[in-house]
Amino acid sequence: MINFLRRIRRNLVTENKLTLYLIYAIGEVVLVVIGILIALQIDNWNVSRKALKVEQQLYSTLLDDLNDQFRFTSGEIILLRSYQDVHFHVYNETRGRVQYDSTLYYNSLQWIIPDNLSITEKYSEFLTRIANDKINDLLKEYISTEKRTSDALEEWNEFKMQRLRPFFNKHGIHNTEAVFNDEPYDFKFRSLDLIDHSQLKKQYGTTELDELLFDLRFKTSWIFKNLNRLVNANNRLERELINELILNKQSESINRIPRRTLSDLLADEKSIDEIFELLKNDDKTKPNYGKLILSPPLTVFVQNGEQRMQSNKLNRIFMMGINLFMMQIYRNISTQFHMIECLNC
Repeated sequence: MINFLRRIRRNLVTENKLTLYLIYAIGEVVLVVIGILIALQIDNWNVSRKALKVEQQLYSTLLDDLNDQFRFTSGEIILLRSYQDVHFHVYNETRGRVQYDSTLYYNSLQWIIPDNLSITEKYSEFLTRIANDKINDLLKEYISTEKRTSDALEEWNEFKMQRLRPFFNKHGIHNTEAVFNDEPYDFKFRSLDLIDHSQLKKQYGTTELDELLFDLRFKTSWIFKNLNRLVNANNRLERELINELILNKQSESINRIPRRTLSDLLADEKSIDEIFELLKNDDKTKPNYGKLILSPPLTVFVQNGEQRMQSNKLNRIFMMGINLFMMQIYRNISTQFHMIECLNC
């Protein structure tokens, strides 16, 4: 091809066809420029394709991490709900409205909750690399909400460490005898009554305890509010990531988890028949409802061979277990009950 073009150029020069030669030279330059532009376009296309692939991989990884955070956050909400139940029960005890409840997990008064929120730490640096404006905005919203939630958890934990536990120490509320009657080289504090209720009761009606309960009530509610916001932000970002992956034909990289559990239905006071109707109509390949999760108040605590559980909840769960086993209508559940334990015990 090059020899052919040289031959044409030589003939034009020898035949003294200067005008044609100039036109030819310009044409040759244009061809070279077009070739360069095409090469640059192909290179840019390859760079864009690789960048898109990297971005799609980032979305897939982010989706997996969002699933993990959704499980953690949902578990924390259930856990905190049980803690708040204890706060309200203790307050009502101090006012003589209710009596001591042996099934109540008073130990939770002193437990703290670890902060395992990790999206901010992992993905803040990637914000500038995300080309999709909507996903970028949703991730920024999630990171902002996660920071507020982490701050609320930190404040709650500091309150427990700096004010509540010293209060228990000051008034001898810890059940030292129960601790030293246990195995000396094992950690079985979940099954022990670490709070001496008789000593706690002596502080009922005091200004000091009332102030602590006041702070507990509001600090716990503030965490609730932020955790619920975090769940909503998680759901919005998850939906947008899934839509983007499907749009770019990356469905195989989607790891979708149910965003509601059967425990939510129990909390909504759904009847057994209503729950089974929802399960029958649920898509078995992409279920909307996950496994049944038991929160600490519903967890069976075994002490000296005695099972302790709130009776009304126990009856509903027992009925559900039998029916799920008999009907075999929902995969993954049948007779399995998955318990969320206190992560910080």
